[in-house]
Amino acid sequence: MEINTTFVIYLILICFLVEVDLLHFGKSVLDKEVESVTKRDQRIGACDLDLVKKSVQVSGISSMALCKMDVLSGLQKIDLIMDGKTVQLDGWELPDNVESSEDLPAQVFGFIDCVENFLGVPIKILSVGPDRKQTLREE
Repeated sequence: MEINTTFVIYLILICFLVEVDLLHFGKSVLDKEVESVTKRDQRIGACDLDLVKKSVQVSGISSMALCKMDVLSGLQKIDLIMDGKTVQLDGWELPDNVESSEDLPAQVFGFIDCVENFLGVPIKILSVGPDRKQTLREE
């Protein structure tokens, strides 16, 4: 009897830091606020892909789920920390009720390509809103 030992290890990545994390990591702050579960406003900041890359290398991550993309909707520029430098990508405006990748603007795919290429790991799940139908999976 042969045992199948193939596993897929997902990294669940929220694509920004919140104010509490910013104080710890000392990253720059973007100009949008997000209301948390506690009803407090929180500033968001750049996603530190250098830190994420270390996690990927140490943990053997084989796929990623990129969450809360709707929170970044409406920003003019989106900051990523890559190789110790801040890289700015064009922002996007998500349409209401996104239910498939066909509904996404081109800038979202540019963001996804940048993250995948830097980390060397494919994004298989994308969350673009709070509704279950807004969690998109690559077939």
